[in-house]
Amino acid sequence: MATKELQAIVRAGEQARDLGRTAALITVFKTSGSTYRRPGARMLVLAETDQPADSIGAAGLGSISGGCLEDDARERALETIRTGRAVSVCYDTTAEADTLLGSGLGCRGVVHVLIQPLTPTASAGPLGYLACALRERRAGAVITVCALDGSTSVELGQFLWLDEAGNLAGTLTDPALIAAVSNDARTVLEQGRSALHAYHDLEGRRVEIFIDAVYPPRSLLICGAGEDAVPLARLGKELGWCVRVVDGRRAYATRERFPEVDELVVCPPQKFATRLPVRQGEAVVLMTHNYSHDLEFLRTALASSAAYIGVLGPRGRTERLLSDLAEWQGSRCPTRVHGPAGLDIGAEAPEEIALAIVAEIQAVAAHRQGGSLKLRNAPLHGDPGNLSRFLPSGVPALAGSIRFSGAER
Repeated sequence: MATKELQAIVRAGEQARDLGRTAALITVFKTSGSTYRRPGARMLVLAETDQPADSIGAAGLGSISGGCLEDDARERALETIRTGRAVSVCYDTTAEADTLLGSGLGCRGVVHVLIQPLTPTASAGPLGYLACALRERRAGAVITVCALDGSTSVELGQFLWLDEAGNLAGTLTDPALIAAVSNDARTVLEQGRSALHAYHDLEGRRVEIFIDAVYPPRSLLICGAGEDAVPLARLGKELGWCVRVVDGRRAYATRERFPEVDELVVCPPQKFATRLPVRQGEAVVLMTHNYSHDLEFLRTALASSAAYIGVLGPRGRTERLLSDLAEWQGSRCPTRVHGPAGLDIGAEAPEEIALAIVAEIQAVAAHRQGGSLKLRNAPLHGDPGNLSRFLPSGVPALAGSIRFSGAER
């Protein structure tokens, strides 16, 4: 899913373009050993300027590590802006004393990054496609040339954008690579796992291409606009999620109480399905504190493609709600229904309950149990499992053919 960091980078890139400022995009495309960020992490650096400081900030946005690589990467990005040529950089922090960065970092990992310049005239560059996809809540894959084996007609930083309808567009023009990467990009987009693949161009030289799947922000639908819904909505927005709130009480569902949510709808539970349809992969939380209202909201949520359904209140109440729904009588509680909602962190206050619910949604989406990391006997950034349940509408049904609409010049 698109993180809040990525959304901020995309907005800053658009602002830089509108101001006529050149920037550089740094992308992690390969890691090994212990690293703070995974492939797909990005950082945006702006060209040095004498203009007054603006909201983008001189140092740029995003990160590619825990803070140990950013200064060097920024200097390299400024050089890339000056030369106009993309570069690939390997940071190896496995040694006790890292001579490149001046001191031992202790991370014991290797990070490969691509640094590519972004000019104001490249309106449909990688960030341009990302911005369009995020605005329209559509999935896509950024396909970028990140490493080359010797001299080749292909250039570092050349890219393609694959949308969920199967359309390709971008700056990569090598027909052999376009044909080879198409099916892999489709698989990446359908499975939700970014990947690095090696190919050969028309001259037979090795080319490494990073395929990064990007999806709209996670969507959270809160049924109920009581006092405990306020911190849940606020925390969801803090994470960069798309947050929607519905309640039948006009005095509760107000912009004064929910100023940042993406949608705020006043309607009775009986009209919920038509007024605010549940999105595929959405997380739905029932917290009206009214049994009959929760019953109607739950009926609609169960009939939808919601990936997570949280019900506030004790377990017995959730079981009673399910038993009162004729279509679910005699069946066990569906696995996507979580009641009581939230992880077991001893939450009592509304803010603590909101934290527990948001943490559980994140854990379910990542196929994790939500336990303590010190008890995890596996890499922190291990295989997240099958993410298809949380992917937005349209992605699993990706078009059967790939269509190339022409290169960006």
